[in-house]
Order: sequence, then C-alpha cells, then structure tokens
Amino acid sequence: MIVLLSSESSRRPWMPFETGFAMGRNITVFTLMVRGATPTDLPSPFTAMQLRSINETEVEKILSAVETFTRLPRESASIKALLRGIREAESLLPNVALTLQPYMFTQVKGCLCFRLTYEGTEQVNLRTVTAGIPIATKDPNWSPHEVHGHLDTERRKIDDVEYLFLRYWAGSPPPSMFPVGGHLKVITPELYPPKDSKDLYELRFALNPNIDVFQDHFLIRCWAETAKNRTAEQLIPMSRIER
Repeated sequence: MIVLLSSESSRRPWMPFETGFAMGRNITVFTLMVRGATPTDLPSPFTAMQLRSINETEVEKILSAVETFTRLPRESASIKALLRGIREAESLLPNVALTLQPYMFTQVKGCLCFRLTYEGTEQVNLRTVTAGIPIATKDPNWSPHEVHGHLDTERRKIDDVEYLFLRYWAGSPPPSMFPVGGHLKVITPELYPPKDSKDLYELRFALNPNIDVFQDHFLIRCWAETAKNRTAEQLIPMSRIER
C-alpha cells in the first residue's frame, strides 16, 4: 500500500483508517510525503511512521519491494522521468498555504497581533484562527471582548504555564458568542488570494506594560483551521516577534 501524505490529505478521516487497516493485516505500507509536506506538517499517527520523501532513492526502494513481493521482473523505466511526471501532476493540483505570523502593531503600544497570510490557488473555507499567550504577558486590564468577531476564550495550563487562548470563528457564531468592539478584520469566510494584501485576519492581545514580555521562556502558540486541514501549531518565543 502506498499512502500519499500531504498536509491536507493526512487530515482526511479515511487516511488513518485505511492505513491502520492495511497495517493490521500485515500489508507492507509505504508512507510518502507529497506536495512539499514535511513531518511537522502531518498529524498523529503518521508522525510515528517511517515517512519517505519522493526522490530517486525512495522510489527505487518501493519498486524493488514490489518486484520482490510479486516476483515479477520490472520493465526498464526512467525513475527521473517518473519523478518529473509526479512533480508536473503536483503543480496542477489545487494548493493552499496558510501561515499565522505574530508581530507588534506599531500604531498601538504593546499590542501583539497574529496575521494570517494566504498563498495558493485553492478556495478555502476558514473555520478558526486560534492564538494563545501566557497569562503573565497579558495586560491585566485587557479583555478579549474588545476584539470584533465571533470569539471564544479558554484558559489552559501547558507545561506549568497558564495560557489565554483566543479563538476566532468564521461564519455564523454560536448563540453564546456575539461581535463587540472593533479590533479584528472581518471578511467573508470564503477566502481567495486578495489583490492588494495578504493580511486576511488579525487577532490582537494587549501586552502587560509592567513586565518585560519579550523573553525566550514566554512562548506563544497559534494555529489556523480550515474545512480541510489545520496548520501545524507554532511555538514561538516572544523574543523573536517583529517589533
């Protein structure tokens, strides 16, 4: 069984189901990363498997394994030509890349923002943008209800550090959520690459003015989720934030 894993396909529910079914029957499984995927782009259980990039060495291993198992001699073929065909097919597939980038909002002192950028050719239905900062770094006078959008918040303890997570929901909000304030860019949930800017959404936190928040041990956590996939969670030291 050859499993083609991209950041999108690996999150489809049938992928781990069918892969696990094959492994349970002792079928040889080759997990190949396609469309530029890396191990950090993939969810569990694939991260615990032997992941292979599509290159001459790995393709040769697969062909040799098939040849040995079937006991059928392989016809002469150019692996390089095969790889060129694969790359051409990949380039024709719809593709999208979402990235959450933290930065300081220069017009408001002590305001930490998370900018979502979008690249690709595929229409995306954005579900949520989630960002979290250590409670200690938040301005004690700041409330997430100052942000415009459909929101929920959660306080969570991770590695003995308490975080405040702010989650923006696209589309119609649940009954318990309502728009207030005016700090979040709100656009249609159906996203296309914008003509003049790649800044699609922003989530903002007011930082505590009484402490030095730009330290390596203060980590921010953020990710975005679409109808098809979730970006890899980012762990970024506050000291690396553009300001």
